[in-house]
Amino acid sequence: MQDLALAMVIVVALGGVLFGVRYMRREAYLPYHAIVVGKPFNELDSGVQAIILGMLKIIGSGFATLGITLLWLCFALYTGERWRRGRS
Repeated sequence: MQDLALAMVIVVALGGVLFGVRYMRREAYLPYHAIVVGKPFNELDSGVQAIILGMLKIIGSGFATLGITLLWLCFALYTGERWRRGRS
């Protein structure tokens, strides 16, 4: 049962890393953002574009950091580190 839980957390961690990289590499906002805003990215002022791209990079960094942290914790759980909580 613990192996199944560990596998699911690994899937979530890898998803976090992938989403983080996707957001950090963007040069414009995503298509669903354009639907909400009601205009394409290139019609926005350059200052607004810079703010949006900066926020996408910040959010992407957060996703990637979450994924990497979860992978590190999964490794600790898998190897049975003494500092982790739970039963062996």
